[in-house]
Amino acid sequence: MIFKNKQLWVLLMMSVLFYSQYSFAQASNPLAAVDTFFEGFHKRDSLMIQSVVTADAQLFRTGNAKDGAPFRKAMTMERFIRSVTSRPEKPIWKEQQGKPILHQDQNLAVVWMPFRFYLDQKLRHCGYNLFTLFWNGDTWLITEVSDTGTTDCTVDDSYFNSID
Repeated sequence: MIFKNKQLWVLLMMSVLFYSQYSFAQASNPLAAVDTFFEGFHKRDSLMIQSVVTADAQLFRTGNAKDGAPFRKAMTMERFIRSVTSRPEKPIWKEQQGKPILHQDQNLAVVWMPFRFYLDQKLRHCGYNLFTLFWNGDTWLITEVSDTGTTDCTVDDSYFNSID
């Protein structure tokens, strides 16, 4: 009888230790924050976007100038949100996201995904988005968005299968 109680006690302790290692950060999905970000983008909803970004989040556009020199241009999230939400109804902005690649460790995650950006259904540019996210104990928040932007849109269509 004592042996059975010890086995039960060990099993119980192992369960407690395992559960304590399994945080909500691991149980939740960082991709949900990225989805909310784009939903807010398409709806021109500043509150929706702000709900998934940190107060000091930044955006960076990378690319190559006409002379081939690499560049990295910064924009504050505040300016980005203002430009998204104050845009007119026309032309219609649509960013089509491809299949995301997620890497996560503890309270840090990155999401890499191809995109195509359309104005009134005309392809304007494409590239890749990179989101850096932080788990604050309650939710995943975007701390940085970097993207490439090119008019040489050679992103493989297979990355966009079953994407609207």
